[in-house]
Amino acid sequence: MPIVDLDFGSLTPRDGEYDVVCTKVDVLTKKNSTDKYMKFWFDITGPEFEGNGLEDIKSLLPQSRKFLAAYLEGLTGRPYDQDGMAIDTDELVGCDARAVVITEEYEGVKQSRIKRLYQAPSDKPYPQIEKDQYGSFFDSGK
Repeated sequence: MPIVDLDFGSLTPRDGEYDVVCTKVDVLTKKNSTDKYMKFWFDITGPEFEGNGLEDIKSLLPQSRKFLAAYLEGLTGRPYDQDGMAIDTDELVGCDARAVVITEEYEGVKQSRIKRLYQAPSDKPYPQIEKDQYGSFFDSGK
């Protein structure tokens, strides 16, 4: 019988920055609650792990709106700083951004998570993101 060597470690993006495109956005309601949140799906478009998917959620609770505003601004390049603003989630699909991706463990499973989105010129180099001894992320400049 042939033996197939499988290496799934390369499926999870390492901590770093990646170009991404938003492929889907839904507004959902938490189980056993009326609290709503937005769920985002992204595909990595470069420079590594092209085609790998990432998912992220952002709460729609009033106390979380500043985080959502920063996230949407990073995704679209437009400010979201006025009361009474609305957005058509279909307009977010197809938006390109640069994502700072970190790996965290949740209930014993390692997951890639988007820490931040921002608009970056295509010629901007990718920083080397590393974790210091306190768990903070920084650009090592390597």
